[in-house]
Amino acid sequence: MNATLYFSTSRVKNAPWLLRQMARIIRIGSLSRIAHVAIGFDGIVLNHAYDGAYYMLTKGYLATNQTLCATLRIPLKRAIDFGQFDYLFGVPIRPWPTFLRWLRRGYGPWTTDCLCTVMSCLKDGGVGVPRRIATPAALHKYLMRERNR
Repeated sequence: MNATLYFSTSRVKNAPWLLRQMARIIRIGSLSRIAHVAIGFDGIVLNHAYDGAYYMLTKGYLATNQTLCATLRIPLKRAIDFGQFDYLFGVPIRPWPTFLRWLRRGYGPWTTDCLCTVMSCLKDGGVGVPRRIATPAALHKYLMRERNR
């Protein structure tokens, strides 16, 4: 049983100006082009974008995501219940808590953004992820390092 993480540059032209600037700051601050992450499990992708979370079939997500730059398959100890994230549908990302978490290197408030949603899914699947991870690029780096141990 595996989950797939989809990392993107997140250069979406129709996103609100503030979120586009935040993504740019995160890319520059983390020295990586990765600014967004989504998670796939059992043929479904849970993507928490700027305008709220939504599900897509994996094939549809891959066909429409033109900013995808990396994928990782992560072995899980137990299945992920995507239903627990239904409350995020239509709830836009609030940029300030996300920015605060980034400034404090992950020790800010647990917020409703793409990174916290994916980290919650991984924890639900039995994968330990440290709270200090503050950007999708840092999550990618951490998981690559753990995979190579």
